[in-house]
Amino acid sequence: MKITGGTFGMGSAEFNKRGDILVSGATEFVIRKSEALSAFQRSEKELKFGAVGFLIGSIVLGIILGLAFGVVGALIGVVFAIAGSFHNKTTHHVELRLTDDRVMVLTGRKSDVEKVVAFAAR
Repeated sequence: MKITGGTFGMGSAEFNKRGDILVSGATEFVIRKSEALSAFQRSEKELKFGAVGFLIGSIVLGIILGLAFGVVGALIGVVFAIAGSFHNKTTHHVELRLTDDRVMVLTGRKSDVEKVVAFAAR
């Protein structure tokens, strides 16, 4: 997981074999379960439009449906290409607060973020 904010600076964090969090940034240290105070999880969802997918899709679908149904088929192909070119990107964040008033904001996969929340809940 990436450290994207907080009092630790930028870097990375991962779980070690004992279940503690190993922080690698400006300094390297270990966060034990007893040091975790709370964790807040959030997700950001972003809708994006893929221009390359739209161009390829509109050409392919436009030609195929245009040959089958004429001009109306070509227009339907372009509409399907527009609809198929939107995609979502979800980013998962967790803010981990420690007992000594330090804060770490981590960004990673959903499963990793849920591990950090479970780590702080113990």
